Amino acid sequence: MMHDAVPGARAPLATVLALPARALGLARAGMEALEMRRRLLLSRHGAGRLTREEFLAYGLDRPGTSVAETLRHVSRRRALAWHAESVAQGWQAPLKDRGLCRQLAAGAGLPVPELLAVHAAGPRAFAPAASRSPIALSALLSEPSHYPLLAEPLHNAGPRVALLALEGSTLHLQHGGRLPLAQGMALLARGEGWLIQRRPRAHVALRAAFGQHALPVVHALVVRERGGPKLFSTTMTIDLPPEEAEDLVVALDAEGTMRRAVRGAGAEWRGVRRHQGTGSLLPGRRLPFWEATEALVLRAAEVFSPYPTQCWEVAITDTGPVLLRFAGGEALPLHQLAHGRGLLTPTLAEHLQRHGCRLESTPAALLHRLAHPFAGALARREGAASMTASA
Repeated sequence: MMHDAVPGARAPLATVLALPARALGLARAGMEALEMRRRLLLSRHGAGRLTREEFLAYGLDRPGTSVAETLRHVSRRRALAWHAESVAQGWQAPLKDRGLCRQLAAGAGLPVPELLAVHAAGPRAFAPAASRSPIALSALLSEPSHYPLLAEPLHNAGPRVALLALEGSTLHLQHGGRLPLAQGMALLARGEGWLIQRRPRAHVALRAAFGQHALPVVHALVVRERGGPKLFSTTMTIDLPPEEAEDLVVALDAEGTMRRAVRGAGAEWRGVRRHQGTGSLLPGRRLPFWEATEALVLRAAEVFSPYPTQCWEVAITDTGPVLLRFAGGEALPLHQLAHGRGLLTPTLAEHLQRHGCRLESTPAALLHRLAHPFAGALARREGAASMTASA
């Protein structure tokens, strides 16, 4: 064995025999890296226009991921653009104003949470809530009977804030945090305005499964076809205990049954079978009032008929489903993460194009053909949206 350390000595036979396998492994790793780079390039210039961060978050850098599946994924930016492109100019305002959207839903008789106040910036600091007289923000937050409540920015500028209770001069937040009442008032006094509603209480079966303060939210993606609205995809988010930094994202099937629960994204992605706080089993659990929930979002889609693609957030309570929010295209990525697949199927691509959306597919088709002459035919055979259709 001493000859191994002598310069110029012959390598052992085992090392020589291992060289082809090592070379093959390096070549395979190099090809996988090139393939990943090619798919990243196509996804950034294709119809979905993924950012590099989104490409990694969906795990599309994993070896074996097909080009067809990569091209089915839609970025949040493109989803928002398609949502706006498909709606007439006169109906753009409800896309940006949650208060106006809630007013339209309530006026149509759709179940929505109780309105406590609309706090707007400017001279009209407070708008009356329903038939009640205007109330000051401090008086609203200082009254324990108003809790739990939901506060969300009027102009889609950020997430909602859930305030569960008031104890003395301390606000209890949804994820176990606490906030002095003065800071809560200062928070809601900032920005362009807040929509403040009473927070619905989840169905007793959902509270038993996910915690007494949990409010699981169903996200329903509805597309308006020629024959009427159709439920295209459904997911659900479930809040976790305070020590957890993220929520569960759950894929639902057409019967309202949980099929797949995940946490994290990209390299941090992992499947989950049980709720971390209660230990409840997730896959196979069917949601209560599912038929009523489906009927509600389809009825809401008829009321909001100018919008060909709609995303609704629904809370299921002891008395039935309640509409929490009309979301724009920003909800599409959530469905992709939950179900583990891209949404831009041929059916959705045709639906978007029929309603005036630009898929901007020519650069992707050109790059795809240059990179692989036969990839277009393979992608179509695998069921990807045609990337050669005219914008």
